[in-house]
Amino acid sequence: MKLVLSAFTIITFLLTSSCKEKAKEVTHDQDQNLLSQPKKEKQVTELPAKKTQLEIQGEQIILPDFRLEVNLSDKAVTKLKDSKESVIASLYLYGEVADENSIPTKFKKLMGPTGIKLTSIDIEKKDIKQSNVFDVKDLSFPKELYDLLGSKDVLINISVYSGRRTFKDNILYMEAYDAKLSDILDHSGFINLNGRLLSEGLD
Repeated sequence: MKLVLSAFTIITFLLTSSCKEKAKEVTHDQDQNLLSQPKKEKQVTELPAKKTQLEIQGEQIILPDFRLEVNLSDKAVTKLKDSKESVIASLYLYGEVADENSIPTKFKKLMGPTGIKLTSIDIEKKDIKQSNVFDVKDLSFPKELYDLLGSKDVLINISVYSGRRTFKDNILYMEAYDAKLSDILDHSGFINLNGRLLSEGLD
């Protein structure tokens, strides 16, 4: 009886050892497979770079989009809203001509005391808040005009005033802007102007 138990014990021990060895081999093979597989690289989504330069598309010069924020005093907001008056941002882009004598006849009417007009746009906002955002998009002008410029810096003048829907005259006293367009684009394509009612005083 003792011999039978001993033989049974030996067989059990051998079977258990064999299973452990096989388990080790499987684990080792799995580790090797993991090591041999190339690591998956993280997918990085690149956002398109914000345009900060003029672009030539055919016969047109395309300007980058930018944003104007107009901040108004509490009294200005109240008066504009109560009277259902709007606010207009007027943008005028121009440049200095290299030689006025070389300007084609069709463009001579665009000449002014500060240079040649490239393009202009008025943006009206009727839903008045304390902070009013004007997105300036899809501006362009003829490449022929750009070729006339002595300096390739495009200049921009920005004026903001009430829309004269209710009042005959402008009722706002606003900061104005007149500088290179590149100055706006170099500062994240953003410019901020502040204003109040004319009746609040000019100081």
